[in-house]
Amino acid sequence: MEQDLPEGQGKKNSIRSVIFIYFTVSALAIILLIGVILYMQMSRQLALAVQDENQAVLGQINRSVDSYLRTIMKLSDSLYYGVIKNADLNEESLNSRITLLYDNNKDSISNIALLSKEGELLESVPAARLKTGLDVTQEEWFGNTLARTDNLHFTTPHVQYIFDNNENQYRWVITLTRAVEITHGTSTEQGILLIDIRYNSLAQILENITLGNQGYLYMLGNDGELIYHPRMQLIATGQATENTAVATTYQDGAYREKYEGEWRDISVKSVGYTGWKLLSVTPEKGLSLNNLKMQLFLVFVVAAFLLVLILTNTFISSRITIPIQKLEKSVNAIEAGELDTEVYMGGSYEIRHLGRSIGDMAKRIKELMEDIVAEHESKRRNEFDILQSQINPHF
Repeated sequence: MEQDLPEGQGKKNSIRSVIFIYFTVSALAIILLIGVILYMQMSRQLALAVQDENQAVLGQINRSVDSYLRTIMKLSDSLYYGVIKNADLNEESLNSRITLLYDNNKDSISNIALLSKEGELLESVPAARLKTGLDVTQEEWFGNTLARTDNLHFTTPHVQYIFDNNENQYRWVITLTRAVEITHGTSTEQGILLIDIRYNSLAQILENITLGNQGYLYMLGNDGELIYHPRMQLIATGQATENTAVATTYQDGAYREKYEGEWRDISVKSVGYTGWKLLSVTPEKGLSLNNLKMQLFLVFVVAAFLLVLILTNTFISSRITIPIQKLEKSVNAIEAGELDTEVYMGGSYEIRHLGRSIGDMAKRIKELMEDIVAEHESKRRNEFDILQSQINPHF
């Protein structure tokens, strides 16, 4: 049958272990609290750093794209003001001068053509003729160009389809058009200057751009059509999608959106006056990989602090408890009757004071015991003397 232990006789915890546990638990709680606060702060700083980095990359790419488009626009100005505007198509051919400009820019240009407002091909380099049966006046870009004569018009990427040239049949291009004045003798009429920009020359600027873990960049036209995307072909075949409908509503800046069940950070930058938008996308899971690295780093830091804490607490608890243990050893000796034991008087002021008090108490107990023994001996001697004096008269 189990017996209850007397009060105070249960499991004993030494003062050293109690101090060690209390100090360790308290300090660990503080370290964990600081770690959580530090993690939250670092997470915010990481998100801001990624956002700033994306904005910087977008700014750099935007300048590259803007510079590229300005080169094409300067070419269109040279063609219009240097070749077409002051030429009389009744008297001279523009082919040689257009060919010269084409040869100087053929790495980025696929076709240059001059069309009348009736859709007739007046000049073209290097393409020979329009596709048979194609009425370009029915094309959307044709009507838009003549309707807004002060603007330059950019189409979205498409396969070149208006020229009958096998070499260029399946080449992807972005078409730039502008309204121009064409001179025929004494009369002038409107026409359209068309420049087919090689799509791959623009895509090369945007390719191989890294935006951290799983981040990417894409470009959107003002009508919401994709101009560039690293998964362009997959999107075209329906095997992948992009949040273009919402992206068209974004102005320049930073946004956070949820797409297909996943949160991601978006940065937006407009490209010149084209209406195009450059967008960087950083999925949350990409940030979480950086957060995982940061978590591992914080775990390492907390573990290091914990090791230092354990060593420090062991040292501190030893400094506090060793004098108490030595004093306890002296008290145990006194408790065993060894009143002549030298009482330990080291450590802090309180322990030294307690040691002196226990030493004085031991001396006092010893003196009292000696007094009791002396008194008992004196009493025994007196009783013996009285007994002896009572016995002597009988003899």
